[in-house]
Amino acid sequence: MKEIMLQNQTLPMNKSRVQWVDTAKALAIIFVVMGHMGYSEEVRTLIYGFHMPLFFMLSGMFVSTKDNFHQFLLKKMKTLLVPYLCFNVIFLLFDCVIALVSNHDVSIIKPMVGIMGGVRFGYECLGKFWFLPCLFFADLFMYGILKLHNVCKIVTLIILFTFLGIVYDFTFTSVLPYSIDMVLISLSFLFIGKVYFAKFKAGLSTIWIVLLFVIYLIFTYLNYSYMGGRRVDMYESELGNYAYFYTAAITGSLAIIALIQKVKSNKLLQFLGRNTLVIYGLHMIVGVILSYAVAFLFAGSFTEFQTCMVATLKTLVTLILMIPSCLIVNRYFPWMLGKW
Repeated sequence: MKEIMLQNQTLPMNKSRVQWVDTAKALAIIFVVMGHMGYSEEVRTLIYGFHMPLFFMLSGMFVSTKDNFHQFLLKKMKTLLVPYLCFNVIFLLFDCVIALVSNHDVSIIKPMVGIMGGVRFGYECLGKFWFLPCLFFADLFMYGILKLHNVCKIVTLIILFTFLGIVYDFTFTSVLPYSIDMVLISLSFLFIGKVYFAKFKAGLSTIWIVLLFVIYLIFTYLNYSYMGGRRVDMYESELGNYAYFYTAAITGSLAIIALIQKVKSNKLLQFLGRNTLVIYGLHMIVGVILSYAVAFLFAGSFTEFQTCMVATLKTLVTLILMIPSCLIVNRYFPWMLGKW
């Protein structure tokens, strides 16, 4: 019987952090920020095809069974569910302020119900932080699957759960609480990340990276055409052709990871990579404020080039403002990140 040697990789020093993983996380969160700053549909199509699968892969690299289930559960609750609640409450309060300033009705009860129920969209809930409960349950699934310690059984279950996710997404239009539908869709990304980290720590050759990027572009275009000029969006359960979606998501994510492995570490990117949770939780507040500022200062519509320039400026300003935000949260409010 084959044993799978993926559970408990030994990590390098520097507090068990892997520099290229932090850099990859930084790039992933930059793409997330860009996706919310008003870029054109074409640019967002290129980003949305892989940026969330990339996060799932990077997270899957470190799912380990070295802790017992109780320890693993508590750790994930602290580091994923606590931030989910904290950032949702912060954004809800911000949303209420915006509503009061603009003389709109303020609703708290329905959004809170949606937040507690983990509803991705609808029911007037925010849903902007769907990834955190989704990753929480994906990690739990992955932990249980890896506990089997058998290659054939693990791969079979990953395929089975992925198939069930596809069947549900194809059959039903309603999303499941806590994004369980996307949990099933995303398990394969976590597993691929786990396998890659165990087998390809030295990275891939340049030829393979180029090939992966080319395949990503081809299948992103094919899916874009299949969806009638719309982009993939896991939040909206808009995946298009499942074969195109998975091919693009996997190749795009692996291409980014392999490329980052070849790039020299950068202190700024390392910082952003260590603080993706804070950036994910707060960047949309800055984005909303900047959008109001742009609308106030510049009346009328923009050309496509101007739209791209404004979106880029908003992205840069947001990332700059995230640096002191990360320092403040880590120093004065670490409990928001599950650190206590």
